[in-house]
Amino acid sequence: MSERKALNLDDFDDFEVEPKKTTPVTRKEINKAAIFPSRQAESHVNLTVRILDDEGERFKKLCKEHRYPYGEMLTILMDTFEKQGRK
Repeated sequence: MSERKALNLDDFDDFEVEPKKTTPVTRKEINKAAIFPSRQAESHVNLTVRILDDEGERFKKLCKEHRYPYGEMLTILMDTFEKQGRK
């Protein structure tokens, strides 16, 4: 069998890597240039509404039927209401 030679890692002590010269760029500048969406969470509000049971079931059925979360359905209903000129 052949004998293995030990690695002499001391030879690498004089090896130095020159640092790359870069201009500092902020994340905001990069995101603005790349048009990345913001990662900041949208602010949400909990809304408690007192309505009759029948109206609540009707609203839930409407949301389920059209596959919208409650908040999105409420937005759709408010937009439709305002488009009819009832501000």
